[in-house]
Amino acid sequence: MIAAADVPGFRVKSELSCPEAPHLARDKVVYAGQPVVAVAATSLRIAEEAIGLIEVDYEELPPLLETSEAMKPDAPLIYPDLFTNRFGRGPTGKDSTPSNIPWHVIFERGNPEAGFKEADLVLENTYHTQIVHQGYIEPMAAVADIDGDGKITVWTQNQGLFTARGTMADFLEVPLNRIKVMPVEIGGAFGGKPTSSCLLCACFCP
Repeated sequence: MIAAADVPGFRVKSELSCPEAPHLARDKVVYAGQPVVAVAATSLRIAEEAIGLIEVDYEELPPLLETSEAMKPDAPLIYPDLFTNRFGRGPTGKDSTPSNIPWHVIFERGNPEAGFKEADLVLENTYHTQIVHQGYIEPMAAVADIDGDGKITVWTQNQGLFTARGTMADFLEVPLNRIKVMPVEIGGAFGGKPTSSCLLCACFCP
């Protein structure tokens, strides 16, 4: 069994240092279904028995159920070491105060303020839509092999092999030259598999 405290990249770094990791909870679970441990076993039966022996005590925290609530200045912080990165018009760079907003980017062309002043009608509203994701049928998957010298080889249907290798190196605290990522055929992705949390799970369970 592996918890966040057992993962090299989580011992001295924030979860945010490995943004494509499976986000094993450390001290606090931040979303429904967040993994808290990873279990490896020689058979499915043993794995299921091991999972059944795990006990986790949860303390209920105030939930943030709407994006608008989470963006308020006085909202409870999901990650205490997350700071807003700002690009575009106005101040740029990273804020000095923690926030639940990772990025604030403004794209504009021309002079919007002049356009508003000249417009016969200005309509302002807030719109909401459902979360969408690419519609590939093939699930994310990876297989890893760790040889006697500690060299890691991973086979995966991934669109961002170099990014995946860097993420694993950071997560496991091993040099880049100790990890080799081998691409296999991708049965659907449409831009949705540039990195994959299953890569790190594969490293847990070679």
